[in-house]
Amino acid sequence: MTTEKNISVINDRLLLLWSKNNYTEAIKLALKTFSDNSIKKDRFFYLKNGQYFRRHKDHKNAYKFFKKSTIFYPEDEISSMCAYIELVKLRKYKLAIKELDRYLQKNSAKSYKTTLIELLEGLEMGYSTSYEDIIIKFSLKNKINIKKYYPSLIKE
Repeated sequence: MTTEKNISVINDRLLLLWSKNNYTEAIKLALKTFSDNSIKKDRFFYLKNGQYFRRHKDHKNAYKFFKKSTIFYPEDEISSMCAYIELVKLRKYKLAIKELDRYLQKNSAKSYKTTLIELLEGLEMGYSTSYEDIIIKFSLKNKINIKKYYPSLIKE
């Protein structure tokens, strides 16, 4: 069983391994620790290792870490956005929108405002039209000027 003190030691060890480009050992330790349920409350572990996996273009494992963070910290926008971004990189757009929806149903957008603006601009160019209702709903909820980013929606 991993205690809080051990988690801190593991986090320090992982940071050292990643920073020294010892990827094989870092990946082994990160994945082994990930499986240990006693560390489920350590947000730093999930976010930091997710970032390292992202940096090394391992989007599947990055998503795995960010998703776990959203489970234990469902109202953390950073965890949610990181999971959303990895899903987009994995081309799992439906799941990405589902994560955006999950978070924005209960929380207001701060960092997600930029994402919503980008999605509105995408709608203007003909992308993500399957998700138009969700994008517009959350853009309105978060007081984003839809006319500015998606002018073709407003028919005069």
